[in-house]
Amino acid sequence: MTTGRCALPEGLQGLCPYTLLGLCLPEHGRPVSVQECAFDEAAIRAREGLAIKAIGTAYRKAALRAHPDKNKGREAEAGAEFVKVNLAFAFLSDASQREAYHKHLQALLSLRQEREQQKLRWTAKDKERQRLKAELERREAEARKGPKVDSEAELLKEIREQNENLLRRKKQERDAMRRECFRQNSVYQQQHWQPQAPLHSQEAAEAEDDLAAILYRSVLLSWLPAAKAEADNAEEAVQGGRISRSKAVPPEVPTPELLCSLLVAHGAIDLCLFSKSKGQACISFTSRERAIESALLLQRQCQSNTGGSKAHGLSAKLANKVKGLEALLQRVRNIAGVVELHQQQKEDSSGGGAATTNEEDEEALNIAEETEKAAAAFAAALAAAQEEDAAHSFPKVPFSGVQATQADTLSSRSAARSKCNGVGELSTAQVKAVAAAFGLGGAQGTSPTSGAAGRILEYVRACSDRGRADAAKQQAEADIEKGWEWLGGSKVAASMSLQQLEAAAFGALERKKQQFEST
Repeated sequence: MTTGRCALPEGLQGLCPYTLLGLCLPEHGRPVSVQECAFDEAAIRAREGLAIKAIGTAYRKAALRAHPDKNKGREAEAGAEFVKVNLAFAFLSDASQREAYHKHLQALLSLRQEREQQKLRWTAKDKERQRLKAELERREAEARKGPKVDSEAELLKEIREQNENLLRRKKQERDAMRRECFRQNSVYQQQHWQPQAPLHSQEAAEAEDDLAAILYRSVLLSWLPAAKAEADNAEEAVQGGRISRSKAVPPEVPTPELLCSLLVAHGAIDLCLFSKSKGQACISFTSRERAIESALLLQRQCQSNTGGSKAHGLSAKLANKVKGLEALLQRVRNIAGVVELHQQQKEDSSGGGAATTNEEDEEALNIAEETEKAAAAFAAALAAAQEEDAAHSFPKVPFSGVQATQADTLSSRSAARSKCNGVGELSTAQVKAVAAAFGLGGAQGTSPTSGAAGRILEYVRACSDRGRADAAKQQAEADIEKGWEWLGGSKVAASMSLQQLEAAAFGALERKKQQFEST
């Protein structure tokens, strides 16, 4: 047997040299092989701890015990043992051979331990294999005994349940993330929000961030929500026998582009609120007079046209007269930043503790998202309308006592309004005729009359005769609906004399004249 650089003498016959000398013997007291002596770490440490002196002492005792002269009658056997004792002592006397033998014992111990561990692992695997085998046999037996099932259907059902659970978890994570965004935005607004100073522009009225000032020059447009209007129209058509319920055509819901086309000619500058579910839109104008003017024209269209704005069910109110609108706008503006914050933190959220929210915050967030998209569409439509107006040139209409540049400006504005709206508009000649009827013709050297002033005059004259009956009917309907306020003065004009109406129109024209002279 070889052990690295050393080799046990063949005469030892694979026995441990220490045991041949009577050292480190097992309990039975007989020499053992090299493999048997490497059974634990303690036995190897005991051999490594023996000194050469102890080995020599043990050799002398073993040699005396195994000498043929001391074993009468068994001289041959004693001689063989004596030879082994001498070979063992000669081998252990060399320090290098003894150290190599100790390493060989350590290697044998390591191999033995590794085999034992592998045997334990294989035993555990065999047990697990046997358990799985028994479980498989049990399930096969139950399957043979039980009713047959469609494995593909079961698989599809399991996949469907997994998908539903996954979608449910994703929805819960999104809801938790949204609630956390609500909480963070509320804390940020409380800590960092400060009212900003108003900004001023040269060509437009001042654009304050103060909601009260914005609502003062804004109009709230209302219409039936899409779902309710569709249900009402379908029910009305079915009851009237005109059409089946499945073929009832839903009414057209006003879009930001449509609102822009209706109101751009009257000074609309921004879409502050838009909600299809609530059926409301708040639009701000350059001044309160332009807001009243646009609301007045919308009323006239609702009264006189059957296919105009009435098809959209539009009704107008002054925004600052609507109860609760300012609080709703403030809540929407405060929560508008949550949309961007929600998108930024969507991927980075850790899914920790989420703050609670209420239905009002959820509604405000939905309105804020819808308003943001609608305001962008309204701004794009407004920019397109302005570019289209700038691309067209209009002929000059001279007025007495007015410079040519002012006449060009007024003519282009009047033509743009006529092009955008097309209902209730007056040409320049008609405006002059109306102004002359009220004693404001060119002979007096007055400033030119604007299209807005002409429309006011025309409406005031209509209220003096034909509009009285309509105003009485509107008064009766208004008394039924609480909170409704008529705009533009139709309710008031019904109780005024013609002289009072003319005086009111004259005051409106004077204000318009001062505005043009100041510009």
